[in-house]
Amino acid sequence: GDVKYLAAIGSVVGLRGCVGVLVLGATLGAVVGLGLIASGKGSGKTALPFGTFLALAVILWLYLPASWLAWSPL
Repeated sequence: GDVKYLAAIGSVVGLRGCVGVLVLGATLGAVVGLGLIASGKGSGKTALPFGTFLALAVILWLYLPASWLAWSPL
């Protein structure tokens, strides 16, 4: 499911954007996962749907100013 979703995202944002969205989505997922573990509401085995973070990442990728995304070497 997530691979097809990422392919659809890539058709909108291109290859560079697709890789950026993947990295940004993984970072967002890691931050939320670590937050759940730190708050005691989750563990290392808690499953989080990755598509949610991909959706948020593509929204951020499309609407953040390009200068915010300049850190990306892609």
